[in-house]
Amino acid sequence: WYTVPGLSIEDLPEIDLIVISHNHYDHLDKITIEELFEKQSKNPPLIFVPLKLKKWFVSLGIENVIELDWNESEKFGEWIVHAVPVQHWSSRSPWDRNKTLWAGWVLETEGFRFFFAGDTGYSKDFEILGKKFGYFDLAAIPIGGYKPRWFMKSQHVNPEEAVKIHKDINSRYSVGIHWGTFILTDEPLDEPPKLLRVAAEKSGLKRNEFFVIKHGETKFLDFLKKSE
Repeated sequence: WYTVPGLSIEDLPEIDLIVISHNHYDHLDKITIEELFEKQSKNPPLIFVPLKLKKWFVSLGIENVIELDWNESEKFGEWIVHAVPVQHWSSRSPWDRNKTLWAGWVLETEGFRFFFAGDTGYSKDFEILGKKFGYFDLAAIPIGGYKPRWFMKSQHVNPEEAVKIHKDINSRYSVGIHWGTFILTDEPLDEPPKLLRVAAEKSGLKRNEFFVIKHGETKFLDFLKKSE
């Protein structure tokens, strides 16, 4: 990786719920999962995964997993967790391409709705998502991993397309993810936030409506007030 983790496993608070978007190594790390479950062995988190990915966790001795297909949902306390379609693919070896599903995740509770896009290319899935749920209070949308465009367009959105997703799903706030950590594609690591600012201004977004934060940084958002 290029950037060290913002927090160590030891510094994390107790985690209740984990959602996994897909099985690519930069999104699903075996050592991280094992260390997290060792740390919380007395009260392990519940993991939501896309279809056919549960067996990977079971092979590690981790049974606290719920597997969902696209458009399926499950309750978790006062939350409802939805697996939703996005445009990507899966693989952990040359022999298992698309053998497991990938997904975005919607988490909603009374008064709050969150969308985690995971990895995705731009598609009509986001217009459908916006129509189905109406709005989101917060969304985590990828902004990096987009060059060369001829190769990456179908699987990774660029900042301009990320802004389109933000508008498609009617998100009050969005945070840019999937940039500045691993050197996987051809764009400079610091380019995605710069292009995001340009795309946000061009689309007429309000200040702080679609933002990025530094690795390990905390940002407080007041959902009781109108966005700036």
